[in-house]
Amino acid sequence: GADQILSHGLLRFVQLLDGLLTRAEREGRLAGGFTAQTARDALLGACEGHLRSHLIAESTEYPAPYGLNETRRATGLILVQTFV
Repeated sequence: GADQILSHGLLRFVQLLDGLLTRAEREGRLAGGFTAQTARDALLGACEGHLRSHLIAESTEYPAPYGLNETRRATGLILVQTFV
């Protein structure tokens, strides 16, 4: 079932994002006119892609010469740009 695929931590993070983004959507502060769920999934996808590239680069010649600190900064920048 879904409980086996989604960790408790991920579900809590999704709930946190949903709360922030739903409020921003209600207040008209969500950039691009996106719905809260669209913005949430775009943010999660960007974070997952960045982490995946970093992990692949650690064991292969995949060109992703950055560390977790840069991943955190990039995630923060994406999150800030989500709001108007």
